[in-house]
Amino acid sequence: QALGFAAFVFYIGGRTAAWWGSQVPGAAKGGKSTAVSKAAPEEQSAESDDRCRAEMKVGGMTCSACSSTVERCLRMQNGVESAAVNLVLEKATVVFNKTVVSTEELLESVEDVGFVATLISQGPVAGIDEGHASLHLEASDGVSAADLAAAAGKLPGVLSASAADGRVVRVNYKPLSVGSRSLLKQLEESFPQHEIHCAPPQGNNEIVGLQTHAQNLWFNLKCSALPAAVVFVLTVVLPAAGIDLGTIDCLTVHIHTATAVVVVLSTPVQFVFGREFHVQARKALARGAPNMDVLVSLATSISFGYAMLVLLSKVCRAATGQQPMSYEEMLTMHHGGGAMPAGVHIGLGCHALHFFGMSPILITVVLCGKFIETAAKIHTMESLVRLMECKSQTAHLVLDDKEQVVPVELVHVGDKLRLYEGCQVPVDGELTSEASLWVNEAMLTGESAPVEKRKGSVVMGGTTVASGSGFIEATTIGSRTALGEILTLISNAQATKTRTQQLANTVASYFVTSVMACSVLVFLVWLSLIHMRLVALPPDMDSANSFDIALFAGRFGIAVLMVACPCAMGLATPTAVMVSTGVAARMGCLVKSAEALETGASVRIVVLDKTGT
Repeated sequence: QALGFAAFVFYIGGRTAAWWGSQVPGAAKGGKSTAVSKAAPEEQSAESDDRCRAEMKVGGMTCSACSSTVERCLRMQNGVESAAVNLVLEKATVVFNKTVVSTEELLESVEDVGFVATLISQGPVAGIDEGHASLHLEASDGVSAADLAAAAGKLPGVLSASAADGRVVRVNYKPLSVGSRSLLKQLEESFPQHEIHCAPPQGNNEIVGLQTHAQNLWFNLKCSALPAAVVFVLTVVLPAAGIDLGTIDCLTVHIHTATAVVVVLSTPVQFVFGREFHVQARKALARGAPNMDVLVSLATSISFGYAMLVLLSKVCRAATGQQPMSYEEMLTMHHGGGAMPAGVHIGLGCHALHFFGMSPILITVVLCGKFIETAAKIHTMESLVRLMECKSQTAHLVLDDKEQVVPVELVHVGDKLRLYEGCQVPVDGELTSEASLWVNEAMLTGESAPVEKRKGSVVMGGTTVASGSGFIEATTIGSRTALGEILTLISNAQATKTRTQQLANTVASYFVTSVMACSVLVFLVWLSLIHMRLVALPPDMDSANSFDIALFAGRFGIAVLMVACPCAMGLATPTAVMVSTGVAARMGCLVKSAEALETGASVRIVVLDKTGT
């Protein structure tokens, strides 16, 4: 009954949210988008020079309710045109007017609602659309990363400069306006007493962070799985089979064995291995945006507290000389019969014992789901990293008829590069030598046979020279190379949201609050029905007082919370999009948007043309 009622309230809340969203068409577009669309052409041109795009890392998001909170917070800022938050990749992309709001104010607004925000990159929208390249620099002792980033950010042609990791500074610039070697030379002139050089390739910090998180989840899962399994057997399997473990006898006090074991095993799972849920729930409540962690924390805490309260009430009655458990109640609890020893008997009935057991079981199930989700994230990011590793890290640069090996980040558009048999092509370029080359382009086209390249042919970065050698002129570097556009395409596809995901996000923003209200409502309804004697109490509660009746009615309110906890609604769609696009990219199939995947479900006929592949 509780499950059916919760599903009904959830459905009504979702329909109401969808209707409300359709009545406010401009609410999801941000503050300034309507004004910009109606501006005069010359005003649009002037304003486009002030439009910036920033990408930030947002930590602490656990479900769609969190990402919706961040997205809503960013869109409410004056000057923000659009904001898109990727829950799975934990990134936010914001397009804003820099004359109205600054990046620091955007980061501060995200942190004000309880999340950790770090700037990844920033630059003019027009400059980013024209293409950009990255340069990682490192200075000798005496120059901090902040000082180096500040100096680099003032140079012409630089889109953004920020500390990437430790002493390394990541500089995004427009390769058609300025060259990386020119930037390096200008920075060396700014710090004449110190050595500044191109930093070695940086590891993927996102994967490292996810791997650490997965290790913590795996440790908590291992430590809670065995207690949860034992508790499940004691609270569900043995009572159903009519098996009783007896009592632990201490003089005239007899403690039910199953109750003692369940209490000992449930307590560390609730307060130690499930601590992360309670911490995140407290943060979510502090920022006024309850999420799924709130449901897990409330359900397990109230369930554990309810069972503990019932147990303590029986202990208190025993301390005051009252018999906390009648002979008939003990027989019912043990599913058996026979004579019982004289003295005080302390234990929980079968129904109350279930609530003790549900705490470790629910925490273990949710931990398992979070571990699987994190493992899927790591697997997909590793697919993208393998794609990034396809490009060469060095290039054979020919300057003044002298050849030198330089980091690929120091290659300019128009540079003359030499290719050797077996080497990877560092950047996209045009073959300038007379001799032909045979290039393996399988990583881009899927064609296993090498392709002949003659003078004037385009050679793509990341491919491998199967035979021959020659020279190319670099025509494209950075994000506008074939490999760079593939990576951008995949990232954009993972950031887009399907119609199903948009609906799920809308519902998720109201789901937690609706479930909490529904739980309280169910509790009050049952309490009222019992007091009006419209519902008969169990036979063992004929002489129950008001406190016992309240505890009995509380079971149904707790049941609503526990049913709603393992809700994958807010995580299933974004995780599916991320994993599917990553797997497709690894197999050579590029997906332009998540909507293409959703539309593809209705495709019945596919026509394949192999000609020219």
